[in-house]
Amino acid sequence: MPTALRVGPSPTQDAIFARRVGHTVRRQVTSLMTQMACARQVGLVRKALRAP
Repeated sequence: MPTALRVGPSPTQDAIFARRVGHTVRRQVTSLMTQMACARQVGLVRKALRAP
């Protein structure tokens, strides 16, 4: 998921490519943001890029 966010498609576009419902992908992104204490998607991507 972080790779998809970093590359640029929106969660809805990513859902279309993965054949999932857009709401499901947005909920997954929101869940990741909560778990990683991020207020915005850009913060989530930054943390994902810094991860080992």
